[in-house]
Amino acid sequence: MKILVVSDNHREEKILTEIVQKMGKQVDLMIHCGDSELAPDQEPMSNFKAVKGNNDYGLSYPNELVINAGQEQLYLTHGHLQRVNFSLTPLMLTGQEKGASIVCYGHTHQLGAVYDHQMLIINPGSISFPRGEYAKLGELLQLLMRSLSSLLLIIITARWKLFLNYIVNSGVRNKGVYFCD
Repeated sequence: MKILVVSDNHREEKILTEIVQKMGKQVDLMIHCGDSELAPDQEPMSNFKAVKGNNDYGLSYPNELVINAGQEQLYLTHGHLQRVNFSLTPLMLTGQEKGASIVCYGHTHQLGAVYDHQMLIINPGSISFPRGEYAKLGELLQLLMRSLSSLLLIIITARWKLFLNYIVNSGVRNKGVYFCD
């Protein structure tokens, strides 16, 4: 199964449309971790399973979603209600409570991936306004691919270049960082 994860485009419809056009037919599921500021029934958001962010005023997204995706149980939230700016512990505990193997969140605009307590916890960063040590790369999106024995997290820049892959293989983590031209 291939799952694409994005977050925090803050009304920038063009980049989401480009992602749907380039990746929509190549993945099984597209996830948006909140702050789209676009209506759920509006293109391109109608292509995503999405949650409500702190800037999604008056929009009818849920605060959280649990999705069974083949071998994985995904827990999605924006993260502001779990106060992810201060600690990932409340997010991790909620993920455990929901039986998640993968937790996806946004809010901080900072790319992050951590494997802890048998869960892959990922933040795709912001596809419009990235922050943190990887902000210079520009907009980022994440692609999760699952085989029988491993889970591969691929991070791609919006210029469609591979940046990083992260393999969780039966609890063993291997990480390769690539800067591609």
